[in-house]
This record gives sequence, C-alpha cells and structure tokens, in this order.
Amino acid sequence: MKYFKSIWKPALLRTVLLLFILNGSISNVNAQEPKLSINLNKVTIKQFFNEIQRKTDYTFSYREGILNNNKDVSISVYNKNLSEILKSVLEPKGLSFSIQTKSIVITQQLQTSTQSFTLKGKVTNSEGEPLIGVTVLAKNSKNGTATDFDGNFSIRINDKNTSLQFTYVGYKQENVQIKDRKFITVTMEEDSHMLNEVVAVGYGVMRKSDLTGSVVRVGSKDIANIPTVRLDQALTGKASGVHITNTSGEPGAGTNILIRGGNSISASNEPLYVIDGFIGAGDLNLIDPNDIESIEILKDAAATSIYGARGANGVVIVTTKRGTEGRNNVTVNTYIGVQHIAKRLEMMNAREYAEMLNQQDVSVNQEPSIENPSIYGKGTDWQDEILRMALMQNYQIAASGGNKDSRYYLSISMFDQEGVIKNSGIRRYQTRLNLDRKIGKNINIGANFQFSYSQRKPNLVSLGGFDYQSSALATPPTMGIYNEDGSYAADSPSRVVSNKIDNVVAQLNERKKQEKAASVYAGIFADWEAIKGLKFKTFLGLNASNNKTSEYKPSSLPTMIQNKVKGEAWINQGDSYSILWEN
Repeated sequence: MKYFKSIWKPALLRTVLLLFILNGSISNVNAQEPKLSINLNKVTIKQFFNEIQRKTDYTFSYREGILNNNKDVSISVYNKNLSEILKSVLEPKGLSFSIQTKSIVITQQLQTSTQSFTLKGKVTNSEGEPLIGVTVLAKNSKNGTATDFDGNFSIRINDKNTSLQFTYVGYKQENVQIKDRKFITVTMEEDSHMLNEVVAVGYGVMRKSDLTGSVVRVGSKDIANIPTVRLDQALTGKASGVHITNTSGEPGAGTNILIRGGNSISASNEPLYVIDGFIGAGDLNLIDPNDIESIEILKDAAATSIYGARGANGVVIVTTKRGTEGRNNVTVNTYIGVQHIAKRLEMMNAREYAEMLNQQDVSVNQEPSIENPSIYGKGTDWQDEILRMALMQNYQIAASGGNKDSRYYLSISMFDQEGVIKNSGIRRYQTRLNLDRKIGKNINIGANFQFSYSQRKPNLVSLGGFDYQSSALATPPTMGIYNEDGSYAADSPSRVVSNKIDNVVAQLNERKKQEKAASVYAGIFADWEAIKGLKFKTFLGLNASNNKTSEYKPSSLPTMIQNKVKGEAWINQGDSYSILWEN
C-alpha cells in the first residue's frame, strides 16, 4: 500500500500539470479570435474592413476589382466572434475569407456548375435539308457554336432556363427555349424580304440573292437611329472592313474613310463617291443624312470593276430619297443637343506655378526669383477662358408624294453646331428636289437638284494639341488676361515662353476667320426600255462649288505690336465645276 501511494502521487501531479497546460493552450487559441461589437449602417465593404482594422490588429488583403463601392453593408452585432461577423457580411456577396495570423485574405467564392450540361441538336430548313454554319448562341452567356455539315451542333449550357439564338444569312432569326430538353430540332424559315432586297451597284441595281461581289448596304432606318451631321458619320460602326476617323474634333472637320485598309503611302486612300449617279461627287457635307435612302459600299475588285482605277480604294454609292406613289407626306426631323469636353486636364494654379519656378531656381543653385508666391493665388484658368458648353441643333422638313406617272421629293434643312472652343462652329443650309416622270409605258425621265451653303468658323486657338507654345495649356496661370491699361497681357515669368505671345483670349476675341462654301448639284436622266430586259439610259450632271476663306489679324495683338505690323488680312477664293455625261 505504501508503494502504491508513492507511485500515485507523481502521476496525479503530471495529470494536473497536463490539464493546466492544455487549458492554457485552449485559452490562448480562443484569445486569438477577438469578439467585437460593430454598428454600421449603409457603408461600403471597404469601410466595414476599416472599422475592423480600427478595433483589432488584423489587416485585410484582396485582389483589386473583387470589391464594389456600393453602400450596401449594414450590421449591428454585440460581442460576437470575428469569423461570425465576417461570414454574415461576406457570404451574401459571394466572397470567402481565411484568417492567417494577423492577416485576413478575401477571395471570391468558387462558382459551382451543378446545372451545367451539354445540349445537342440539329438545324434544318423548311424542306428538311441540314443547314451548315448556322450560328448558335446561348443568351446571357459567352457560349456559342456553329452547325456542322449535317446541321448538328453541341453546346454547353449553364442554365436550363435560358434560350438559344439561331442566326443564318438569308434566314429569319430563331429563338428557342431549352427548358429540360437534351436534344432539340430547329427549322429555320427563309427571309424572302432580305433576299429580294435591291442593292445599288456600278451597273445599276441587283437583288441581294443574285449578288456575288463584296457589297455592304446601310439603309435609311440604320441612319435614322442615330442623329448624325455628315454622311460618313452615319457609316461609323455600320459596315465591316470600313475604317472611319475624324481629322479633328472641331465642327465641320473632315473625315477619312478607308475601305479594307490603305492601298498607298503617297497617294490618296479615299474611296470614290457616287451620289445619285454622279461619279466623283466628292464632299459628303453636301448631303443631309435625313435625305439618304441607302448607302452601298463596294469593296472588292468584282464589285468596283466598272469604275476602273478610280475604284481602286473602294466605291461609296449614295442614293437619296425619292417620291413614292400614293398620298402626299410631310415629315419633320429635329434634334437639339449639347456638347462639352469630356475631361479637363488638371493644371497648376498661379501660386503652385510660382513655387515651381522657385524650386527650379534652387535646383540650379540660384536665388528664388519670386519673393512671395502666395500673392498670386489661383491666377488665370485658361481652360475656363476658352471652353464652353456648346449647343448643336438640326431642323429638316421634307415633303414627298405622287401618282403612277409623277413623283416628287422636296426637303429643306438647317444645321447649326457650336464648337466647345468659343467663337467656333458651323451653320449649314441645304435644299433638295428630286423629280420623276413616266412617259408612256417604257420611258422614264427625272431630275435631281441640290443647293448647299455653309459658314464655318474654325478654331483659332489651341487647347494644347497644336501650336503648343501659344496654347491654353502652355500659357502660365500667373499671366492675366489684360494689363492695367486695358491692352491684352503678354508678359509672364515663364522660363518656357521667352517672347511675347498672344494669350488665348486675345486670339479668340481679336482674330477673325471664316470659311464660306456654296455648291450646286443638278442632274437630269432618261431611260428607255426598248425591249424587255434591254434598257438605254443617259445621264447629264453638273457639280459646281465656290469656296471663300477670309482671315484678319488686327494690330492690337501683342505679337503684331512687337513686330510693328499694323494688321494683316487674307482672302482666298476658289471655284470649281465638273460636268458628267454618261450613257
């Protein structure tokens, strides 16, 4: 008995000691995850993280882009574990977390694809023949495929409640609900309207179903969906293989059109324009987009062959609207909008600019040239002085109608666009008259007439893109607009601009430049169907234009005073005309 007691006592001590160590370890583990009380209402998830960081020693790490900035986090808890708090907020947002030492890592929850399955099917026409190359797309997803030689397809579906979209050239689009089916059969109907649509080509008109060359057609409905100023702007994003760029953002600026890329590094890459049968019509500003019936773009050699070398860069055929048989119609199109610069550059104010000059002096071991930069304050914001909210408006009224023998189309329009830079803009007036007359059973005659007049004030000051030295961005904010005597300021402490310059307000108010353009287009035609399928057509057209540019620089400009010039004025005028007789 004595021996048993001597053994039992050390064992009891070891057991008590082990329980004490384990209890300390467990207490230490529980101490690693604090309990918090948080009360937040409609805050972002980042603000929620900041609140936890403020009350604990934990930091958060996560990949950029997985957190949103919505103020949709509201939580009110008292003395709860950190993991419970995080779980209640993050799980509804599709986020998960892991606690590593004093860092909490936030990740996106893995998306399960328990509903994903493979759907098979077959596409045929109305006669049961398989259709090859039909595009099959699952809506609201990026999954898509095409049918094989037997019209079969296989596609991965993530949601059985979605639908499949079937598209094929010359056939109507089909939309089919999937539901619980694993195999579907789709019958597509021919779109006879599309196949019989008439397309203008070099030799006249053809049905789309008979067309073999590469031709893109943009109809009046496509143009009417977007308010456009110029015909070429109406083509933007409407025709594949056609690249359209603006030469500048000022009103009335030109546009470059490239069809299937550039063909020359020295000659022009502009396509050939044919407007109502007049080859080489040129300026697309002459046409109001509301007057357009269709635009055909001939892209390959087969389609442009009738025009020879002139069509090497492609051909753009414009057909304007004509009267239709039936009741007289009057339509009014109008829109009003505003334009403003998308983003202004953040520049130094006058005080910051003066401090920068002093720092520049110190960096080259010179005394600061400006004793008290703070006296300059904000200074002149040259962007504010030249930019504005610009108004753009267009008004057009058109009348059309006729009977079985005579038809007419008449339109009058006015377009006015202000530039975002003050004292710039364009105003254009246009009128068009198209007449058609049927004589007997096989003779048709017609006439086209258009007059256009425009006044354009181009940008005379630079925001910074051209002539940078005298632009708004380069003019120092320490320079005022006017001197004490009322003359325009020209001096500044700038180290970049050493000579006197015309500040941008002086350029806006004193320089004058105007471009006027007037053009007349007139054409008459007649066609005679001698026998069925054989027509003789003759066309006679005139395209005349007058352009006048006037510019004036007064002697009140600082640079004119510096150069002792009293004033300068220019007038450039040019006339051109072309006559086309085509049989």
